[in-house]
Amino acid sequence: MKTITEVCSIFFSPTHTSKKVANAVAKGTGITKTIQHNLTIPPISPIYLASGTLAVFAVPVYGGHIPSIATERIKTVKGKQNPAIVIAVYGNRDYEDALKELAVLVRQQGFIVIAAATFIGEHSYSNAKYPISKDRPNKKDLRIAEIFGKKVFDKMIMSERIHEIDITQIKRPKQPIWSTLRFVAKVIQLRHAKKTIQKAPSILNVSACTHCGACAKSCPTQAIALGEEQVTDPTLCIRCCACVKVCPQHIRIYETPFSKLLSTCYSKEKEPQILI
Repeated sequence: MKTITEVCSIFFSPTHTSKKVANAVAKGTGITKTIQHNLTIPPISPIYLASGTLAVFAVPVYGGHIPSIATERIKTVKGKQNPAIVIAVYGNRDYEDALKELAVLVRQQGFIVIAAATFIGEHSYSNAKYPISKDRPNKKDLRIAEIFGKKVFDKMIMSERIHEIDITQIKRPKQPIWSTLRFVAKVIQLRHAKKTIQKAPSILNVSACTHCGACAKSCPTQAIALGEEQVTDPTLCIRCCACVKVCPQHIRIYETPFSKLLSTCYSKEKEPQILI
């Protein structure tokens, strides 16, 4: 196959979990020339990859799907039948159709999907009281990501041409049946109760806000304006909770019944899965 001279990690990663995994995979390939394209914070410019570039795409999973904003930004990336690795990073529940959606999208952008993986990242709704896969991806996860990258590169060296993978063959995460049933039952209860769900993070103590701007700078949708950090536009917010995790004063919060529910029902940590 055509010689690969560089590797490019392409990610949408508000809380940096997808970024960490993508960069670890890229590092594992051993390819010296590396490029990063961060699709998280606008402005986003069109990206055209050279034919000798291996692409590593990584996105978080929101509700079992790729975030629509990530989809739109990946559409700015154009390939020339480049080999690509696709990675879905989810918060320990399930990634459902997200990996398949990413593979289809990447193919439409001119890439050939030669490998895929699913990794665990700390859930956006995780907090001190209700941790959900706290500190994932951890050192073990990132080591697996590097080994995965090496295996993909070895496959390319041994192959005379690029081979497309069947994304459906990846091993699915094991779901504890009782935990899943409990989760579904609780979700149904919440819907029937018509419980109001907070549409955007809020501030515990407005007077404690120093207007440092960290939340505004971390927001992928510009739902928070510099100088007006105490207000989050709920029509733009995607509840990635990047602003909550980055606040140095720890005064931004996102209260949702799903934090407790996910922490309780999915406390058993899942493991990364790869397909080459």
